Amino acid sequence: MKKILFIVPSLSGGGAERVVTNLSREISEENEVYIAVFSSERKDYEYRGRLLDLETKEENRIVRNIKSLARLKKIKKSIKPDVSISFLPEPNLMNVLTKQKNEKTIISVRNMLSRILKPKSLPFFVMKSIFRTFYNKADKIVSLSCGVKRDLVENFSVPEEEIKEDREDVVFELAGGFEEEHMDGVDREWVEEKYNDDIIDFLGYVDDMIGKLSEVDIVVLPSYYREGVPRVLLEAMASGKPIVTTDWPGCRETVVGGRNGILVEPEDSEDLTSAILDLIEDKEKRTEMGKEGRKIVDETFNRENVIERYLQTYRSLDIEV
Repeated sequence: MKKILFIVPSLSGGGAERVVTNLSREISEENEVYIAVFSSERKDYEYRGRLLDLETKEENRIVRNIKSLARLKKIKKSIKPDVSISFLPEPNLMNVLTKQKNEKTIISVRNMLSRILKPKSLPFFVMKSIFRTFYNKADKIVSLSCGVKRDLVENFSVPEEEIKEDREDVVFELAGGFEEEHMDGVDREWVEEKYNDDIIDFLGYVDDMIGKLSEVDIVVLPSYYREGVPRVLLEAMASGKPIVTTDWPGCRETVVGGRNGILVEPEDSEDLTSAILDLIEDKEKRTEMGKEGRKIVDETFNRENVIERYLQTYRSLDIEV
């Protein structure tokens, strides 16, 4: 029986947290599982194993991290894990810094670090050097995507053979034409850059959207334009697909009590990422939300109901049609 230690900020919300809890349930019968968290107040997901609290009450972030680091080192010396698996930047650094003899360390990198760190500043160069040094000391790195992997190789000198892509089975497709005259439209150069980096598969304008919807697993519309009720979300629901969209007029009307999709804050990339990962990592949830979406469309947005509501409006004005 192996001793497995997970290190994660918390067990509340987020894709990394869901991965940890899913893994803990999967491997707990044949392994001794520990989960070290920096905040244990909320536990949104069911987990298996022993929960270890790294939280300190220090307000100063540097002092707080130093104390958490010391606590983690003490925990590792006590339980002597065979493998320690961490998620997100600070836990990853602490995991490598506290590595014990005969312990294997795995770090999960879920964001492009070069985009998170503020460029052209002294803290940027210092932090970049720190990450480059210590990430290269991990026994294995798991990257969320090929874009994250490329960032680690090109900007942090991590050997490509040391990186395992977490999501080789996920493809992000972007459908739609460009509206060059629309100042809030998606920038063509940005799309071409992401396409060239293999981050997205740009489809352009799609004639047969119903056919395309039948091929996908999740439909995402992160709009903050004042929509009516977006037709593509209704089509996605009719196709039995879970949806992710913004808590914004028009968009929010398509998600009913969280039954058929997830609402995220407008212009909040972290919230959007968390929602997408939540559905990627939970097939059962995707299936159930898809079924609920189809049911909601049949009950609320079907052609007969929409026509009848118009007719009722006409009749209320004594208009015979």
